[in-house]
Amino acid sequence: MIHNPSMIAYYIYKMTILPNDLYEGIYIGQHKIGSKDPSCDNYKGSGSDWKKYILKNKIPVKKEILRLCNNLEESNYWEKYYIDQAKQNGEHLWNILEGGRNHDPWRKYTKEELREKNKIRCKEWYLENKERNCENGRRNRKLHKEQYAETRRAYEERNKDRIKAYHKNYYEQNKERHSLKAKEYYEKHKERILEKSREYNKIYAETHKEVLRDKARKYNDSHKEEHKKYKSQLCCYEGKEMTLNALSLKFLRKGIDNPTQKAKEYLIEN
Repeated sequence: MIHNPSMIAYYIYKMTILPNDLYEGIYIGQHKIGSKDPSCDNYKGSGSDWKKYILKNKIPVKKEILRLCNNLEESNYWEKYYIDQAKQNGEHLWNILEGGRNHDPWRKYTKEELREKNKIRCKEWYLENKERNCENGRRNRKLHKEQYAETRRAYEERNKDRIKAYHKNYYEQNKERHSLKAKEYYEKHKERILEKSREYNKIYAETHKEVLRDKARKYNDSHKEEHKKYKSQLCCYEGKEMTLNALSLKFLRKGIDNPTQKAKEYLIEN
């Protein structure tokens, strides 16, 4: 292909990632340069993943001019051709789209149509590249974990008062709504919540026996007089006279929550 400098020109380029421990692969694209020499053009590509992971992290790359084109139609054709060739050769491509579309063909759509098309395209691309995206995300989190944490800590420290005021204001504005939602959720999942609570209480009682015994001892020592008053009283339950301890034990065997408290309430009422 002979390049005609007098015409508005495009060129097809290939960016190759130089050997490193993080990334590999190539990116193929087209760029409009007019009549200037493409070898002097510093353009390095505009793919979303390519910019996010390669250019932003300053990964070393090598640029190669594949072809010069005299118009957009020609440029679109050859961009798609080289991308297809790379796919057939099994190369690791960073291109999301199939190429040959540039930006002009999209101008015939309205904003709403473009938005819907982008949603579908992004969803398809995500499903096709899910594994690679997850791997890239995990790799970047490991690489920049400390940096992200430090940046967040610094931001929270600088804006401590503003963040606190925001949360307080948000809570006040949405207090009733959150309270209502919490009640609705509890009513909807009451049985499951109570069952989980019982399971948790059993596990906690097994793993904190000594702590609970010490607390019970201290409580009993500080409430001796009150206990004597209750223990001396008798109540009639299911046709039998019972003390507080006997009634509490009865409630416990029936699976009633807080048996001691329920026994006290029953004793006071009767």
